[in-house]
Amino acid sequence: MNDLFILRNELTSEISEYETLLVGYIPEFDFKGFGKLLIKLRISQHISQKSLAEKLHVSAAMISRDERGNTM
Repeated sequence: MNDLFILRNELTSEISEYETLLVGYIPEFDFKGFGKLLIKLRISQHISQKSLAEKLHVSAAMISRDERGNTM
């Protein structure tokens, strides 16, 4: 049961952060977390992975990998 409360708190925090991003606020970040920053910037600008990939002339899979922090 305690795990459910922890999960609920994590989801509540993520939803709050998502809603903040949607209005354009971009919080400080740690450079180690570039993937998370990319996600936050993309969400704050209402851009999908596919749309960002098209603008950058790369594949959507590459954007997904970058957001997850995978290099290859």
